[in-house]
Formats: sequence, structure tokens, C-alpha cells
Amino acid sequence: MKQTIIILFILTILSCSNNSHRHDGNKYDRKQDVTSDQIHQTSGDNNAKGKDPQIGSGIIPNETIIANDLIGRKITECRDNGYFDNDWVWTIENGEILDFKILNQVVDTDYCTFYVEMILKAVTRPIKYKATVQVDYTKTNNRWVISMVQSKGVDVVKTGRYDNCISTKIGDDGWGGVDCLKIKNNTDVPLFVGGLFRTSYSDAWRKFSAVVNGLEVIGIGGTFGGGSVVDYEIHWVEQY
Repeated sequence: MKQTIIILFILTILSCSNNSHRHDGNKYDRKQDVTSDQIHQTSGDNNAKGKDPQIGSGIIPNETIIANDLIGRKITECRDNGYFDNDWVWTIENGEILDFKILNQVVDTDYCTFYVEMILKAVTRPIKYKATVQVDYTKTNNRWVISMVQSKGVDVVKTGRYDNCISTKIGDDGWGGVDCLKIKNNTDVPLFVGGLFRTSYSDAWRKFSAVVNGLEVIGIGGTFGGGSVVDYEIHWVEQY
């Protein structure tokens, strides 16, 4: 009898131990499932909160997005007879866009075009430029991506602060009977001067721009610059 009771007691203990082990195991598995669901849910929330606004919902690019997308892109004056050299190119760097606005836009299902105006300033120079640009986007995999940037014009932002800081006159260029436009910088800082001049060889006006270092005199036109200058206009003088 005693042996029977002892055997039953031992079996009861073993049965309780097995049930306890199975219960803990199920609890651990359930915890793992919940944790996995939470990870997926959290990941989805993070993607929803921090996703690129160009992805997913296909939101049309706004001024902030376009300005950011233009970093690293190149623009030019885009004029046959412009103030700058034909090879003048501005690469837009981070921090150079001071002001930005959309002038007009055309939006379709898979493409959109923006006409924008922005004020640019190199980090190391005080002079500012106003640029007009066409920016085209195409939609691929529900994401808007720039497909083309077309320059529409670049102009110097005129402040008028330095208009009286130069002296100008038409005089001999030193090569024998040919006149040039002489520009003298009366300050000790570089100035950027732009304008028009006309020569005796043609009635057509030609645009120009030139950096004149402090207290320096330069010549525009003349023997090696298009011919003898007979008339001119100064359009801007800005610190460079």
C-alpha cells in the first residue's frame, strides 16, 4: 500500500512538471509572435512617418523638394549674345539657393514641368544671380524624378550700391589708333561690371561682363576685343 502511494505521488509530481514546461514554452512562443508583429507594425509606421514625399503617394514635388533636387545640377545663361562667356556654367551647390519660387507648372499623369525662379549666391562671394529654369519630372514606379533641367536665363541681381565706384572712358588701347572702353576700379575690392558696347565695325551692340580688381584698369573691345569702341552703356557694378 505504501509503495502504491509513493508511486502515485511520484507520477503526480512528474505530471505537474511536464505541464509547467509546456505552459512556459507556449508563453515564450506567444511572446515571440507578438514581438514579430510589433516589429512589422513599427517598421510600417516609421516608413509612413519618415518616407520620401515623392514615394508611395506620388505627391507632386513642391518648392522645397525641387530646390533640393537641383543641388548638383548645372545651369547657364542660355543666351547667344549674353553678358557671360559661352562656356559659363553654374553648378548649384548646397546652401547657394537663397530664394526659390515656382512661377508656373504643368502637371500630367506621368510627367510635370515647373518654371522656377531662384536667387543664387556663391558661399565665398557677395554677388547674387537671379536664374530662371525649367525643371521637368517624370514619374517612375510612383516616384517623381528630374528628367531635365533647362536654363532660361541668368541675370546679376542689381543693388546699385557700387554704381559710382568706377570711372569709364573711351581711349586708345595702345595698339595704334584703335579705341577701347577703359574701366577703372576706384575701390580696393574686386568689382563685377556688365554692360554693352558698340564698335565702328558694326552697329550691333555687344554685351560684356568683366571682373575688375581693386584699383585696376581694364579695356573692353579694341584691337583684340572686337574693334574700335564708339559707344557703350554700363548696366551694373557689383562687388565680386
